[in-house]
Formats: sequence, structure tokens, C-alpha cells
Amino acid sequence: MRIIPEYKAIYVHIPKTAGNSISDAIDSLPDCNPLSEYKGKQFKHIRARELKALTGGEMWNGHFTFAFVRNPWDQMVSCYNWWTQIAPQWPKNDKAVTAIRAAGDFNGWSRVYGSSSRELLSTRVQG
Repeated sequence: MRIIPEYKAIYVHIPKTAGNSISDAIDSLPDCNPLSEYKGKQFKHIRARELKALTGGEMWNGHFTFAFVRNPWDQMVSCYNWWTQIAPQWPKNDKAVTAIRAAGDFNGWSRVYGSSSRELLSTRVQG
């Protein structure tokens, strides 16, 4: 998530949609000082409605807001790969990683977590 005052724009970072690359590109804009926090709150994966409440309707409504989306299937595969390959690096994720691995392969994981996978996308924890 980035607030870009110079362009009166707000970028909403949706997990597993190239958000880090997009944020890096925004950060490199000339004569631009994008905000990755507001009122002391960092908001890399903050939900749009939470940022709207934090910044107030005037800022939200006065800025162009945008996000990028991804094919849901590709997003779920990426989420599964993150949880099985990257998440284990941080001890905070041990309980979730153990549960996900217990589901077996991707097919087992998608049967167990398919309906709640959106929560997994938005609640991942990094150390």
C-alpha cells in the first residue's frame, strides 16, 4: 500500500499480485515521496476499508485509488508455495505451516483450505 501525495493516488497492495515490485516502482518515481505508513501505522497489507477509515473519507475520496488483481487460481498456487517454501523461515508461522503441511500436497491443501484461503492470503506473518 502506498499513498502518493504528489499524484493524489493511493495504491492498494493485494497479497500475491506483484505488490512488492509495484511498490518498488512507485518508490522510484522522480520527485515523489510515497508514504508506506500513516499516523504511525504501517500498511503493507492493510485492507482498503481500514486505510479509508484511517485516512478519513476526504483523503480517500480526493485521491485516485488503484490495485492490481491476479487470476485466482494462480494466486492460490502462489499462496500455497509461500506457505510451504517461505513461511517456515519465521518461527511465528510454525503452527500454520504444520497445519498446512498436514493437508499433504496442493490438492489436499485446496480441499481443506479452499474456502478459507483468502484469510491465509491476508493473514500471513513474517518475522
